Amino acid sequence: MSEEGVGTGSAKNVAAGDTKDIYITPGLFKVRGQLTNETGKLPSRFMVQALDGGIPDPIAIWMAESFENPDGSFVAVLPRSGSFVLRVVAPGFYQVNDVTIDVFGTSDSVVEIPISEAACLAGTLTSLSNEEPLPGINVMLYDANGGAASVGMSLSELRSGPSRPVQQNARYYATTDSLGRYMIDSIKPGTYRLGVTVGHMTKDETVTLEAGRTNRDIAIDIGADVIVNISTPQNGILPPLNPTVSAQLIGEPDNPAPFLLVMPNRLEAAPGRFRYAGIPPGKYKVSVNADGYAMATQEATLVSGPNTLSFELQGACWLSGVVTMSDGGPLPTSPMLHVGVFDPDDTDYKTYRTAQEKYLTNSQGWFSLGPILPGQKIVRVISGIDGQRRWVRFEASLTLTSGKHTYDIRIDPGCMLSVSIVDETGKIVPGWCQIESTDPSTLDSERYMGYAYCSQGNCIGDIELPRPGRYRFTPFANDNRTNGDPIELDVISGRHAMSISLRPANCLEVTSVTEGSQAAAAGIEVGDLLLTLNGEPLTSYAALYEARMRVAEHEPRVLTVDRAGKSFTVELQGSGSVGVGVRGVRR
Repeated sequence: MSEEGVGTGSAKNVAAGDTKDIYITPGLFKVRGQLTNETGKLPSRFMVQALDGGIPDPIAIWMAESFENPDGSFVAVLPRSGSFVLRVVAPGFYQVNDVTIDVFGTSDSVVEIPISEAACLAGTLTSLSNEEPLPGINVMLYDANGGAASVGMSLSELRSGPSRPVQQNARYYATTDSLGRYMIDSIKPGTYRLGVTVGHMTKDETVTLEAGRTNRDIAIDIGADVIVNISTPQNGILPPLNPTVSAQLIGEPDNPAPFLLVMPNRLEAAPGRFRYAGIPPGKYKVSVNADGYAMATQEATLVSGPNTLSFELQGACWLSGVVTMSDGGPLPTSPMLHVGVFDPDDTDYKTYRTAQEKYLTNSQGWFSLGPILPGQKIVRVISGIDGQRRWVRFEASLTLTSGKHTYDIRIDPGCMLSVSIVDETGKIVPGWCQIESTDPSTLDSERYMGYAYCSQGNCIGDIELPRPGRYRFTPFANDNRTNGDPIELDVISGRHAMSISLRPANCLEVTSVTEGSQAAAAGIEVGDLLLTLNGEPLTSYAALYEARMRVAEHEPRVLTVDRAGKSFTVELQGSGSVGVGVRGVRR
């Protein structure tokens, strides 16, 4: 039930003759309004929206109601009291300015909303090369400065309600129909930028609109127009209905190419045949992915105009199993292992493979890979992060057929270290360790640089190094209060444990200076050592904060600084943060 000016309420499971209490929620306030136009011409059909007026650039719509009143009058019902912005959408008209109202109850006063005759932009979008209509393409309208045009809605949007933006700074648009036609209505007359994007091909034009209809046909270069034919070897099996077709531009060795996640605008789709447009001409590696099939790829040089590519999808195989250590110990935690399936001629294991290589993110070592194209394959267990920091820990040749396969892998420990970081009392503390190869016999291109971390109360467990040799270990504490001197060790194959002692910090090294801060004004530089603040030693960021808070607002704040072995003092001006990043070190 509802009652004007009071609210709404409801009750469930009520039968005739029952007595039931109904609690009323405040709301339902009527607002009477009138559209006005200096020429006297008014729309016979329009929509009134009520947006939240308590915020700038309101987008939350509290009410949207359509009316068919040739005299432009309306009575809108709002769900609550408060401030609202009223907006009108009508074919052939635009609202001259926003109208803000404050509603605290039903009123007999009439709110006037000024409107005026609008511009309408319509036309046909076609391909520049053959004048073929382009369906399903968004035609965007922007203001002359590149921002969103203040326009109304097309007729279809008026029937379905307001649309959400589909492109940044373009609130209103039209989508071409099957014949490439578009229409944007309710536009305020003026000069705008008309933008069209087909895949990765774009076109911008300037258009000046006056009240009434303006016709503007658009012809755009759609680049490569690609038909992808997809078949399967099984008789009677339909090809996939919705595959993912992607393309990677093949660049020069010293010029990495971008990766297109999916082919852009799909103009046509039928079982086994798909058509894409808007692809810049060039040499690509084109891939097709579909559920239940192995990924199919081929290299192709795409030219402007028609191109045809054909793929035959093969039934896929999947490989799963468990990786364990031959000595029964745990898997390395830093860096994590990868398991990958590669073609025999693919030796570039230092490059990531998204479909057939995965991290062993679980301590149990299980993995599952696929879909994979059947055939002769190389299974590798890879350790490391990227580039020269990746090395093969295991390699075997397998022949995979369609279906699921299980393959367990055992690897030797290699060079494994369990590192503990301890303070001056011998207590394990959370921290991290920088590890770098210093063996003079190791080529610079093969030198290892890595990091390992530990949490509260635990050691840095099971670090794996690429090979025996000499390494430098530099420990750090998480709280930056302490660090340790680098140590160099000769590491041999097998599992080993070691502890690295930290020493207390006695000053703070400046790692960054905020522009415009007190520190910048005082001339503090990165690399300076902060010794004391008003005589209090600075050994951690917390110590700097606490010393600063103990200084009264009217008292001076004097920093003692060491720069390149020479000490001096500076006085900080102002209050609040000093404006430096620091870490604890020993002087």
